[in-house]
Amino acid sequence: AQLIIRVHKACDLPKVDTFGSADPYVCVSSLAVSGTENVSHNTKVKEASVTKSGVWEMHPQGTTKTIKNELNPVFDEDFVITETVPTQNTGREVLAAQAVVLYVSVHDWNRVGADVVMGFLRIDVEAHHSTKNQLYSLLDDQGAPLKDKSGKVATVELSITYQTVSVESVPILHSREIPAIASDREAELEEQLAAALAALETHSNTAHQQKQDLLAAHQAETEEYERKLAAMIAEDKSAALLQEEACKTQAALLQVEECNVEITSLQNQLQQAQEQQQQQAQEQQMQQQQQLAEQQQLLKNAQEKQKSDDETLDLEKSRDAEREAEVVSLRVQLQQEQQQQMNQQQQLEEQQQQLKNAQKSDDEAINLGKSRDAEREAEIASLRDELQQEQQQ
Repeated sequence: AQLIIRVHKACDLPKVDTFGSADPYVCVSSLAVSGTENVSHNTKVKEASVTKSGVWEMHPQGTTKTIKNELNPVFDEDFVITETVPTQNTGREVLAAQAVVLYVSVHDWNRVGADVVMGFLRIDVEAHHSTKNQLYSLLDDQGAPLKDKSGKVATVELSITYQTVSVESVPILHSREIPAIASDREAELEEQLAAALAALETHSNTAHQQKQDLLAAHQAETEEYERKLAAMIAEDKSAALLQEEACKTQAALLQVEECNVEITSLQNQLQQAQEQQQQQAQEQQMQQQQQLAEQQQLLKNAQEKQKSDDETLDLEKSRDAEREAEVVSLRVQLQQEQQQQMNQQQQLEEQQQQLKNAQKSDDEAINLGKSRDAEREAEIASLRDELQQEQQQ
């Protein structure tokens, strides 16, 4: 029997890359007992040996392609494990299934540094047990369920199928079946060999030896046929030489006739070439005259344009001169206005100074009037006191 493991997809993987999400791929390994274990991945067969002592050992069976920047990658890739053991009665090898422990791990590919194991799972597969599109939960390095950022458990979807194949149904070819001299049978032999290889699907030593025997017998028969054919050719060599000389003479005559035909054809071609050359010369002369007229017209247009550009340039120069004169006049007016503003500012400062002086004089006069009023009030008070004394007397 053969065990077929299909890796469909992975879901809800955690983000592990600093930039981006993850670049996952799946690695499938197996534990198997003694025997020769053949593993094929996408029609590529890999040999994985197991100890004959019956000790269980881990054997990598292959990896899927890497899906860049994806947390829910889809793979849809198959891995095939087959085992062969000899039968007791016939000695022929038949395919037999054994209990297998699968180890499936999901890795993150890194351009720099080692790849990171994101999660793994183990499956105990018994003989004749199959599953289809089964979801398996991944475990982290601590043995706990692997979860993404939102808390969802990461899973891998697998299908496991057992298929039974009998080697008895595979046709075996013998050397006596190949005819002695038959080139037509060579293709049929190769088709039979290809059919046998496709039916076996394994690299059995017995089938390989049979193929080598068939090829050796066919090679020997082919060499014998070539020797007989060489002897027959040697006997008819003289007749072949005469026939060859006659053929050469006839070929020489045919070559002379062909040369005459070629000379006539070359003469006709030469005459046609001369006529074509004359016609091309006339056409070139007409084209040159037309180009000369066009160049003269272009020159005339360029001169007119140059004249118009000169007039425009003179007009722009006169306008520039007028603008410069206006700018000079505006500058003079601006300087005069600035001088007037400075004079007005100076007058304003002088008026402010005069106002300050006048205010100072007013303050002094007010202070003097106040002092005089105080003296008068003192005199009036003194006179009142004297008047009261006189009245009392």
